[in-house]
Amino acid sequence: MRKLFFLMAAFLFFSGCAYNGAIKADFYAINETNTFTRLPLDVALVQPGSFKTRTFYDELNGFSVNIAMNPGLVNALQTTLASIFEKVRIVDSVATTRDADIIIIPEYEIRAVSKDHLSGNINYESRMVLTFKDPQSGQGAQYKQTSMIHFSPPPQAHAASFITGLSLFILSPVTIPWETQQIGKHAEGLLEKDIRGLMSAMADEIKSDGRLINFAVRLNEKRARKINTPAI
Repeated sequence: MRKLFFLMAAFLFFSGCAYNGAIKADFYAINETNTFTRLPLDVALVQPGSFKTRTFYDELNGFSVNIAMNPGLVNALQTTLASIFEKVRIVDSVATTRDADIIIIPEYEIRAVSKDHLSGNINYESRMVLTFKDPQSGQGAQYKQTSMIHFSPPPQAHAASFITGLSLFILSPVTIPWETQQIGKHAEGLLEKDIRGLMSAMADEIKSDGRLINFAVRLNEKRARKINTPAI
């Protein structure tokens, strides 16, 4: 019986050292009134396999943290683009976008730039790139935004660590999984906050680009001429 107890405790201990989660699918919303007149364009947001399976992984305060970025990230992108363009659809391949006015290919990366192993503090740089392409001419543009994510172990994690030490690790099968959960949830919140900031800055950059407005005007004038041209 004692051996079984220690085996169960060991299982809880080691399984509790890893966090597997995901940012919320519906975490992102645009609350402010959108005064921007949406451009009359059909946009195809390409979600290739490498982007669809994008994850955040690192060792945070000694715990393995793995967080899936989608569908939350692509939903945030679609919501942002839908505030700029009249039609936005998500596709898995460029091959299915030939009837779109604009193809958008997203990239999102996070890298650690500094780590303090004593305090557990980590600074990350996040980078969002949206590549716009005209499927007819092949011409396009890129929009880039970067930001910093500052991770520090949350107070609940410090409390759990204190209790673990105070109990001489007797309570570790309970406190360590609790600490892992607190660190993982805190990291998810930081990622969601970072994406909100990137989306807001990206939207402002896109809206201020006169090239897109001119492109929409020329494309719709071309369509109007085509409709008004009598058949021979």
